[in-house]
Amino acid sequence: GLFVAGALIFAIQGLVSLVVDERLNIGTLHRARPLPIAGVYPIGANHNVLAEWLVVAAPFALALAEWTHDRRVRRVSMIAAGLCAAVALLTFARSAWIVLALQALVVLCSVQRAYLARIGRMIVRGGWMILLPLVGYMGWFSLRQEVASSTDARAMLTGIAWRWFSLHPFLGAGAGTFVERVGGTKSYQLLFGGPMDAHGVIQKLLAETGLLGLFAYALVSFVIARLVWMHVQRVGIEHRIGRGLAYAAVGVLGAWSYQLFNTTYWSAKLWLPIGIFFAIVHLYRKKSYV
Repeated sequence: GLFVAGALIFAIQGLVSLVVDERLNIGTLHRARPLPIAGVYPIGANHNVLAEWLVVAAPFALALAEWTHDRRVRRVSMIAAGLCAAVALLTFARSAWIVLALQALVVLCSVQRAYLARIGRMIVRGGWMILLPLVGYMGWFSLRQEVASSTDARAMLTGIAWRWFSLHPFLGAGAGTFVERVGGTKSYQLLFGGPMDAHGVIQKLLAETGLLGLFAYALVSFVIARLVWMHVQRVGIEHRIGRGLAYAAVGVLGAWSYQLFNTTYWSAKLWLPIGIFFAIVHLYRKKSYV
């Protein structure tokens, strides 16, 4: 509940940021992003940090709606889920769009399978008229100079990661050294300024820890995914507890898949949702639901 409530606050802030800039002046339409509170950015200033939280919070809000007995909490949770997903899209972060599409596909093929054909008909009959302008704006937005520059920077970071992996394929160049390696690359500094971290967990691991580190991360991810699947299957989505667990599992999927494109995979944004999921499982096992 606290996780969803916190996300809802920043989703509302992201909605306000569409027409308000960092100095709290009302102006032209912007992308959704965090705004300062008393001059401080609690979750960071970048639009990606907002989207990364919201794509996890949206399915967690759906899980809370399944578990609560309070109709008002259920109603607020459903609104929070929709608002979090909408504001994540309005950040126009490409990573968020990809992750949300993956999450929607998983939900429609599992928990909401009965609605799959109906939603398909709605899109064919007229839903595309709503989606098309948003997709078109996203395409135009992605072609802007600052976005193209971001793409070029990511491409060069991937190239730097591959070079260091090629030099040290088994153990990597050393954990925590990627930014230092980028700082030593003169061509990157000339084109893009200060050094940045790798934009993706795979590039980061290959450069810093080599094949051994990538295998270890893949093994941990596999074990977590297997346990998550096992617990959801054990309860079943026919039961409201199981449906809630399935939505929470989609939140975990969002947290993990976002790290394929972002740089915060060692932070709580990845591991907190996973920890919440297993804490939920522990609580329901104590109550003999699982």
